Amino acid sequence: MKHKNELPQYLVIFLFTLMFLKNLQAQEFIVGVEDIAYYPLFEFKSKRDTHSRELLNTFAAAKGYKFTYLPLPIKRFDKWLLEEKVDFKYPDNTRWYQDDSITRNLTFSQSSIWLIAGTSVLKSSLKKNKFEFKSIGTLLGFYPTIWIDEINSGQVKLYEDASTSILVQKLISKHIDGIDIEPSVINYYLKKLNKPI
Repeated sequence: MKHKNELPQYLVIFLFTLMFLKNLQAQEFIVGVEDIAYYPLFEFKSKRDTHSRELLNTFAAAKGYKFTYLPLPIKRFDKWLLEEKVDFKYPDNTRWYQDDSITRNLTFSQSSIWLIAGTSVLKSSLKKNKFEFKSIGTLLGFYPTIWIDEINSGQVKLYEDASTSILVQKLISKHIDGIDIEPSVINYYLKKLNKPI
């Protein structure tokens, strides 16, 4: 005779199976990413492979996670965690915050990639002095920190565009004196435009 508090064996197995399956389900996270095409480093609106997508997907697979990428405007980068329902931001860097009180509440991973920050110019402009520059281009939402004083004083005009390709073309056609974009990204677009590197 069964005790009235005993569960039938098939029910115990069913409950155990449900608990086991729940543990097997991947933890899902929303990753806030920059809403730009910055090949070959990142671009998340399409399914094209980029360095960052491959890196994050490999990490997620190794940990049993599922990442959903949410492209967000760069101009609001410092507000993503407060205004958007994101679990992580990528890329991110403590240097990109002017207010230290924000970074005190955040945890940053180790660097996943080292990039070169600086201004790229045409070979014909390599010997130019900094005071000879009149215009610098960068992506909308990026800010060329080494030119802050010159931009604020009006000595250098800042041109921003949402398209890396357009900025590279402006540099080639000498409409701007330099661009503050990572060299591997510039090289990618030069190849696409069939221009020598």
